[in-house]
Amino acid sequence: MLKIHQAPLDFQRLTHFVLEELAHQTGFNIITIEGVYDPVGLIYESTRYYRFWTRPEQKRLNRVLTGIELTVLSWHTDLLGKFSPKTYIQSPFETNNPAPLGYQWVIQKPCE
Repeated sequence: MLKIHQAPLDFQRLTHFVLEELAHQTGFNIITIEGVYDPVGLIYESTRYYRFWTRPEQKRLNRVLTGIELTVLSWHTDLLGKFSPKTYIQSPFETNNPAPLGYQWVIQKPCE
């Protein structure tokens, strides 16, 4: 759902499962893996993509109608943002439906 980052070097999406596997394959110990979550921010970002990349390709009437819909959606998203948690950190292993914007992790190379 998220846009490509650092093109053309965005070769894969690293989930917490992949990060865990990479740490084990390279001999690192995992101290923590945490997801960075922002549900309302994700809605804003998704509607922004639609507004700037999909709408310009639409015929005039569809652009007008979707513009109205996007405005109403923006109002609802603003309202949702007032009652929802802001960006937060949580273990992706402790949630049933992880959808983080990204991860932060701390790993350590064992002393030899």
